[in-house]
Amino acid sequence: MDENKLRYTALGDSLTAGVGTLFSPGFVSRYSESLEGASNRKVIRTVFARNGATTKQILDFLSKDNVRDAVFNADVITITAGGNDLKKAARTYFITNDQNVFPTVIKKIMKNIAMLIQQIYNIKEDSDMPYIIRLVGLYNPFPFLSYSDTWIKTFNHRLERFQSDNLKVANIYEAFKKGGGNVLSIDGMHPNGYGYKIIADELASLGYDPLLRRNKKKFLFSIFD
Repeated sequence: MDENKLRYTALGDSLTAGVGTLFSPGFVSRYSESLEGASNRKVIRTVFARNGATTKQILDFLSKDNVRDAVFNADVITITAGGNDLKKAARTYFITNDQNVFPTVIKKIMKNIAMLIQQIYNIKEDSDMPYIIRLVGLYNPFPFLSYSDTWIKTFNHRLERFQSDNLKVANIYEAFKKGGGNVLSIDGMHPNGYGYKIIADELASLGYDPLLRRNKKKFLFSIFD
């Protein structure tokens, strides 16, 4: 593998795809620039993303050989997942008025994300190079809905349980709350250019350890309910 390059694989939904910004870059390219600056190495990006993808669909990406190869070779992996599952739960709530749909869906989301991360660890098991995984938390595009903050905060709290030496979570909730409509695109749901800059900046703020260390480390992973 070329020591003068870093390989970055981005997995996810519309946020990874950069939906919502036409003339400004999404967070993937912005984060790549931060990686290049910190490492003084060229970053090669590979993106596997689909607008509207659920956690199960993102997990299914790993059934494809080209995705598994990209993950195996990746020094950096980012994941955006969960927002579409919660949107579907909200639609169910509108119909049933049953808030129990949210804890049920969040448990399912976390199980899918746990399996996604575990599969990544399994793929990387025979790799002798350090790497990092970065998960992106959720912001609340629907603050006017009385229950939305509760379940998005619950989601973010559960997501943080996955953190380990090489896996960190970018918490974008507060920055998006502060930014309000100024960080969202005209659809009122996806980030605009400034919103994607917030995501990239939060990812960069997590640092790059142990990626830029040369010693190999083993990482443990637990599945949380």
